[in-house]
Amino acid sequence: MKRLFVNLICSCEHGGNRVPFRFRKLFKGRRELLKSHRGYDLGVAPVYRRMTRRFGCSGVSSSMTRLLIDQNRTEGNSSLFPALAGPLEPSDRAWLLRKHRSYVAALDSRIQAALSRGPVLHVSFHSFTPVFEGRRRELDFGILFDPSSIQEQNAADALYEAVSPCSELTVRYNEPYLGTDDGMCTLFRSRYARRGYAGLELEFNQGGIFPVVNSRARKLIEAVEAWLAAMTEHSC
Repeated sequence: MKRLFVNLICSCEHGGNRVPFRFRKLFKGRRELLKSHRGYDLGVAPVYRRMTRRFGCSGVSSSMTRLLIDQNRTEGNSSLFPALAGPLEPSDRAWLLRKHRSYVAALDSRIQAALSRGPVLHVSFHSFTPVFEGRRRELDFGILFDPSSIQEQNAADALYEAVSPCSELTVRYNEPYLGTDDGMCTLFRSRYARRGYAGLELEFNQGGIFPVVNSRARKLIEAVEAWLAAMTEHSC
């Protein structure tokens, strides 16, 4: 497997379902909603932490529930403030927007610093619900990227090859979402692709893989870990 990148950056935009104190009244009696896939990406935070420890990368993650603000949306996107949280006061929206800008700035600064040393692979960790709008998703693992980027296509192909021994898993490109949809990878691709940035989102099925880490999950996570080790020289 050819090493394509000098540096690795990891992120986890939907890592938790924490509710800041000022918003607790909004979620009174809504515990189940917070615990659901709408509240956060179940099971993915431990995978993100494992990778950051393994590669010595502090990374950037958010533990605040996505029901308040979606850290994987760009400013101005209509779904930045999910309607499920209910109406927000202007001061509360401004507070959340400052948090969002801080998250983006932290990730941006790490990417810029890494790019000064060479090509960067940014991996954003996510998970998806196995049943959406009444339909079961026949997918265990999704590799999201921009097919027009040769760097990203090569990295995605290498990951597909790395997980191929997990023959019992269904793995597909750009499912259950498109790698070009609005999000952090798309944002930084628009800023830094010409300087050597590549961004992939990894989507793990919450049903077949999480929250219980079984033998299938371990094989997949180990394959992703091996892929990252082969792809990059250093972490940032």
